[in-house]
Amino acid sequence: MCRSVVIKGMEALFAECLVSARKYGVEENVMASLDDILTSRRTRSLAHYMLERSILHGARRAEEMREVVETVAASGVDPWMSEACVSRQQWAAQFRSALGHDDLAAMLDCIRGAKPL
Repeated sequence: MCRSVVIKGMEALFAECLVSARKYGVEENVMASLDDILTSRRTRSLAHYMLERSILHGARRAEEMREVVETVAASGVDPWMSEACVSRQQWAAQFRSALGHDDLAAMLDCIRGAKPL
């Protein structure tokens, strides 16, 4: 079930992203950019990196994602995943105490045990 969050979530993200990108004629640029991040790391390393970035930059990224919501909607695609991303980025920004853990498990334990800001 937990794995499904990632797999089905990625399916939904790709659908929202690429159908919208196609409207703007930028799907090839988007795919090239995704190739850089998705093929350059092992899964555990990628998960740690992405969590760390969300914690570090979550507040700013939530604001950026509000603009993305508008852009996706303007393309004629319902921005369901983008709207959810706003909430998750805001949530992640509360866990600065989890930064500094090089180990994914330690970072996750810190997040689970942390008191939100």
